Amino acid sequence: MWYAVILGGGSGTRMGMDRNKILLNVSGESMLVRSIRAFLPFVSGLIVVIRSSDMAEAAHLIQQIRTSCPIQIVAGAVITVGAIVGIVFRRMKKKVKNTLNIDENKNKEVEEEVKFTDEEE
Repeated sequence: MWYAVILGGGSGTRMGMDRNKILLNVSGESMLVRSIRAFLPFVSGLIVVIRSSDMAEAAHLIQQIRTSCPIQIVAGAVITVGAIVGIVFRRMKKKVKNTLNIDENKNKEVEEEVKFTDEEE
């Protein structure tokens, strides 16, 4: 199971642009869509990291891609690493448990229900 992380948190100012370069069109298709399409044959899921101010436009572009591959959009650079690690870890853990047919609750003991009363014994 492989995931791709597309880093699109830039602003485009070094290129002299007034918008994020990953949202720019090249031959009629945004760089974001081109990047996603390039990874789709090789991954089980994608994580797109983008500035919060660009999330709506990125989400709109991603919705136009017809795929069953899960695509997660994460905003901001500060929380990015933690979010990516958490997402990937949870998905990998679930996949491993399903593959190995592991039930985490199978051998857990359930304690008896504790009843509280006002009576003293």
